[in-house]
Amino acid sequence: MNQVTLVGRLAYFDRKRTSTGRLYLTGKLVTRDSGQREPGGPDTEWDEWHRYVVWGTTAEQMASDDPGRGSIVRLTGRFETRTFDGDQGPVTLHQVSVREYEILNRVPGRGPEPEPPPGAVDHVQRWMAAKR
Repeated sequence: MNQVTLVGRLAYFDRKRTSTGRLYLTGKLVTRDSGQREPGGPDTEWDEWHRYVVWGTTAEQMASDDPGRGSIVRLTGRFETRTFDGDQGPVTLHQVSVREYEILNRVPGRGPEPEPPPGAVDHVQRWMAAKR
């Protein structure tokens, strides 16, 4: 089974259209991780950047909701790997093809702010508090 669920901050999303006019979104989601990056090394925190694509009615709904940069969202979908010929040789692209999304905490000024489920964004809240 190929399913991935990510909870993090929306870095951005771009609205695009195929040659037939079909809407799709592409963007990046930022998650925060912590631990030892190498065995025996110090505990550290780092950001992970995840590329995603959203198609069809899910893309239309997400574009309509316009969660905004910095909003905390949950994206659920499948992990995909694509390879294509770039200007300087083969390029491999890893991304999540999103089937479902949920806005857990909207940035101020972007509409009503839903209540996140208990414990769903604890790690993000800790990260935000550490940044202050």
